[in-house]
Amino acid sequence: MNENHPLQKSFTILNEQFPTADDDVGLKVYYVWGIDEVDRTGVNRLLEPSYYGKAAFFPEFDFNPQCQMELLGLCDRLKTDPKYNDLIKRKDGLGLTYCFLEELAAFKVKGNLDDCDYVKTGGWRNETWQLDPSEFATIIPDFLKQKTCYDETQMETIGSRYQNEIGWDGLDMQFAVVSVESLHLDPWGVNGQDYTRHEYDQFDDIGIKQVQINEACGGVVIMTDLDEKFVFMNNQAIYANSAITSAAYGVAIAFVALLLSTRVFHCEFLISFLVEIMTSAAN
Repeated sequence: MNENHPLQKSFTILNEQFPTADDDVGLKVYYVWGIDEVDRTGVNRLLEPSYYGKAAFFPEFDFNPQCQMELLGLCDRLKTDPKYNDLIKRKDGLGLTYCFLEELAAFKVKGNLDDCDYVKTGGWRNETWQLDPSEFATIIPDFLKQKTCYDETQMETIGSRYQNEIGWDGLDMQFAVVSVESLHLDPWGVNGQDYTRHEYDQFDDIGIKQVQINEACGGVVIMTDLDEKFVFMNNQAIYANSAITSAAYGVAIAFVALLLSTRVFHCEFLISFLVEIMTSAAN
């Protein structure tokens, strides 16, 4: 709506004038390697809202040691690079990143996650922490059962915390994900498309630049969220364009109909002009 519209003013105040608290949950944005475009054959969200299509995986995806190192490098950049300070939510001075590789590396070296200081300070970085694909079947199932070092209640398991980040199917790694929490977007807010797209473009730019990871892991990164905020952003653009187009067609059809019935051109022109002004004001 117009920025001076009373409802739009309310939305703007709610979305922009209340800063995010440390305990507020930000929208999780995912960088995914190993997943291809979803097969949407037969998808009809109106009739089956829970059916999104069938997942497809890149057969070329390879969670090899080089891939692991490149993904860890991305985690480090997302946490520490100051250019992301106004994009990624901060915690303890670092970007809030969900990087299962940190805990997987420590588990590979130690065989457990009992020493969380060792995990968080990166003592494992001086060891051979990368996993060979032949080790997945023996290490990852036990790793998923461990308690994560990033849960203050010390009750959450690795499998629960990284349920969307670790693509283990019981036999192989189908995909791997690094995710972050947005500073300005959240799972429940309804933002205007321009506001959301500003954030989206910045997150998308991060994914576009990960050429080295694409080469090391195989496939192409997909940047997305699971709360459909980016989908709704595009839907808003469609709604706005549809409203303007429909209004234009409606005025044109009404103009022709009134002109044929009254045959007074200047009256029809004036009526159409006034209708167009009212429609524009409403939008």
